[in-house]
Amino acid sequence: MRTFATHELVNYKYPVENSDQVGLAFGRAFDKAVTQLMYYKSNSWYGRVGPRKALRHFMYEFRNSLSELKNNSGTDVPREKVTEVASRAWRMLSAFTSTDLYRRFALKERTRVVVIENRGDVLLKEGIGMYAQPDFTDWYGREIYEIKTYPLEKEWLERAKYQARLFQLAYPEYSASLLGFNENNGRIEPQFVKLQPLTSQEITNLISDIDTFASQNSGNIRNEEPFEVLTDRVSVHYTPDGIPLKVEDYTDYEDYEDYDEGYF
Repeated sequence: MRTFATHELVNYKYPVENSDQVGLAFGRAFDKAVTQLMYYKSNSWYGRVGPRKALRHFMYEFRNSLSELKNNSGTDVPREKVTEVASRAWRMLSAFTSTDLYRRFALKERTRVVVIENRGDVLLKEGIGMYAQPDFTDWYGREIYEIKTYPLEKEWLERAKYQARLFQLAYPEYSASLLGFNENNGRIEPQFVKLQPLTSQEITNLISDIDTFASQNSGNIRNEEPFEVLTDRVSVHYTPDGIPLKVEDYTDYEDYEDYDEGYF
């Protein structure tokens, strides 16, 4: 089976320069901090967790990324820049805890796979698999969330929408919400963009994009055994024409482990 991750298709459709290594480190650290913040908030036995503890985890992850950056390229980020980043992270985490998302029971689910299977290909040897993992899933509200650390505007908004639409293939009939952050006179405010469930035409168009990407970008495509792709995860199947086929859950819930606590 030919496989790839959602972000690889997004980068192909909406290419960006990854020259801002500090910005990338910020995004990764913020994602991990918010993920743990939501996890511990949803487990009442752990007690109240707010932005202050989340900031500690953010700085732990951010400094680890800076250490890797220095080891790999010799780049040393000035202390003043680190202080500036910490201030922005604190304001963004505080803004996040004021959102409706923070008050919901929404967690990061293990990665799903969107499968395109051809008629008669029972073993899925000729199938295509796209791995999809949105930032958070609200199973009760049937909604997925994707968080961006930048304002949702212009080409960045279109890029984020496209990524969320691809994630919706893995969550049939779910709506999606994008959360960005906009700075106004030194104050950071959350910014939501709501997307309705996919229409049949949108599904057809996205499945066509997946098929085209898998066929024309062999350098970015991996070949994996279908058994390995489907094991211990939810798979959502479509025909090459975008017709939904089935949703199968191969998750081994007895072997499921709680989210790694890490440093908090």
